[in-house]
Amino acid sequence: MSKIKSRTSSIVDAMDDKALLHEVREIRRQLPRVGVRKLKVMLYQRGHDAGRDRMFGMLKDAGMLISRKRLGKM
Repeated sequence: MSKIKSRTSSIVDAMDDKALLHEVREIRRQLPRVGVRKLKVMLYQRGHDAGRDRMFGMLKDAGMLISRKRLGKM
């Protein structure tokens, strides 16, 4: 098994990333503050299987990560 990804593999990954981002946008229209871990579960139920780290990286690159709400003292 080669450690170097083939060109076709990276093209398929890029197409899969576009499909995942499209699904994330669809989910976030209804649930705008849902995070990566819950998104991963929802995407798995829709037939997409991406790892947590891949999801974090993909959403970070797309500028779609949700910042955590800070709970301060009242």
